[in-house]
Amino acid sequence: MADDGDAKGMIAQEERELRRVFDHLAGYRTKKKLSQGITALKERKGQLEYSNTNFTSNTAPIFDAAGKKMTQPEIVAELHEVDGLIEKHNADLAALQASSTVRVIKSEDLFDAIKALGKVCSKKEISDMIWEADENLDGSVDWEELRGMFNRNLLDKTELEPVNLFNVVQFMTYDKKLCGTITADDTMAILFARYGQAQLETKMKTLFGDSDELSFVNYLDRVGKQRNPKKASNS
Repeated sequence: MADDGDAKGMIAQEERELRRVFDHLAGYRTKKKLSQGITALKERKGQLEYSNTNFTSNTAPIFDAAGKKMTQPEIVAELHEVDGLIEKHNADLAALQASSTVRVIKSEDLFDAIKALGKVCSKKEISDMIWEADENLDGSVDWEELRGMFNRNLLDKTELEPVNLFNVVQFMTYDKKLCGTITADDTMAILFARYGQAQLETKMKTLFGDSDELSFVNYLDRVGKQRNPKKASNS
């Protein structure tokens, strides 16, 4: 949402950060499942390797899925199987992140990513956010649609443009660690690039108030209250 009198489109730094956010969100649920699977497989591999190394001393017995104590040949066989699964999961993850892959943000991606930041949304809230950017009405958001939505909000002086997805995504452009909390330092570079030194302190004060940091939920609450209530009631 633009401020009256200083509306301008997306600057280069914002676009770089927005692209990072898109890459994070697109396919988020599938990437999360693959990453969790890789972590679990690596943990199992470590257990198998330790048990195999210490098999003769019988100090590190290991058990299969049925709870049966494994023999050394069974341990070696599962190690080969686990290595193959790790390799496959890594290949699948790399394919999802490849620049040649057509990537979109789906409802489940947005739901999971927002939940990871500390907020649980209803299905309707998520579908409404997708709708805010979904120009071709295919139920998902591609890069150009996300970019267009973000730019429309930056240029909007009427405060009639839907802002729920914009607010979520803008927070994520600040939150480079994707930890659900931003500090003044996290936002300073973008705010300086957009508003310049003359307005920086005012913009920081407006955003943070007397706080040193903002959680995702607090950020959404704060920017929501800053929206002109008379204009917002007509949206």
